[in-house]
Amino acid sequence: MKNTHADIIIAGAGIAGVSAALAAARHGHKVILIEKYVVCGGLATAGNVLWYPPLCDGYGKQVIHGIADELLNMSLAYGPGNIDPDWKLNDSKARLMAHFTPAAFMLALFELLKGAKIDVWFDTIVTNTHLENNQLNSISVYNKSGTTHLSAHCFVDATGDADLAVASGAKIHVGQNRMNFWYLYTSLNAAKKAVSEDDASSLLRVKVVADPDPANHISMMSGVDGATTSQLVSRTHELALMHTKEKQAEHGRHNHFPAILPTMASTRMTRGIIGRSTIDGDDIWRERDDSVAIYPSTTNPAVRNQMWELPYGSLLPEKIDGLLMAGRCIDSRNWAWNDSRLINVVALTGEIAGTAAAMSVTKKCTPHTLTTEELRKTLRSKKHYCTFSDCYGTNWKDLAARFQPEQVDKTANGH
Repeated sequence: MKNTHADIIIAGAGIAGVSAALAAARHGHKVILIEKYVVCGGLATAGNVLWYPPLCDGYGKQVIHGIADELLNMSLAYGPGNIDPDWKLNDSKARLMAHFTPAAFMLALFELLKGAKIDVWFDTIVTNTHLENNQLNSISVYNKSGTTHLSAHCFVDATGDADLAVASGAKIHVGQNRMNFWYLYTSLNAAKKAVSEDDASSLLRVKVVADPDPANHISMMSGVDGATTSQLVSRTHELALMHTKEKQAEHGRHNHFPAILPTMASTRMTRGIIGRSTIDGDDIWRERDDSVAIYPSTTNPAVRNQMWELPYGSLLPEKIDGLLMAGRCIDSRNWAWNDSRLINVVALTGEIAGTAAAMSVTKKCTPHTLTTEELRKTLRSKKHYCTFSDCYGTNWKDLAARFQPEQVDKTANGH
């Protein structure tokens, strides 16, 4: 068995993992990024979820900065689409968001990783974790070269399903989702229009397919395991085939055909850790002692300026040290989970996890002993808002009171 060491090892090269890797590497540390597929971006790219949700509050105020902002702009670097400049207007319907082309975003993410000299191991899976005194200190991975033993000072779980945490014995909670997926289709007519109008944006169309059987919204997506994942992917193909046949019966096979299906399981809220802090559905506009970021509620487009403080403890598994969580498997519940699983926030939690990991290496401590104030100082130096008062000033409670009458279903499950 081969042995390799890095300062920081990150599992999962979705948006959270890429953000964590960039943050850690930009602090000067050796980073290995492990990805079981052969592309970066996770659900955003391989899952065709081509919407980059807002970084603003809906009233002209940008509330998420840093790598999340960088990735928003990079999502459009090699494909069509624009950010509506009207997002800066107070009470505008425009938002600081984008719709991107998945393949173009894949290339942009790869370019960023290459520029940061991050060692990316594609087509590689984690097979085992190794702990000493409840601290993760190494993992085993497998690829075409066989099994390799990887050790590091700190690890980041950006797998989406808390795979590294579960393998290490961390306690988890599970979610339930509607069974749906995104895929792209096109037609010869669309291609002709794109050429004649010199506008590639008309070439591809996105279809979000929801399972018409309500039973599948729960039974196929409660938690995650091998059987339900296989069942989910099979059902995805069945529904895509059904939709394609229906449309081709109406328009013909030349004028409605699939361009690309999701190349990964379209899961969303599967497993999350039990962390040292939790974000729950009732935590809108709630101050947190260990808050290191704020993020907006964006899953419901009718609701604006509903804000969350994100506690550092939600990235820390309760009893497993040496490990940070990033992305949709942090400790977030109900409506808070519905929002924290989106691309804008997973990029944010990825950067926080990568920053905390880098600081742990530099300070020769573990993530659990890194203080909130130390982390806040570093994040604020990069123009992040760590608390409501950072963003809105000392009178932020007046703003919160103004928007509290807006009601949301705080126990809603993911879609």
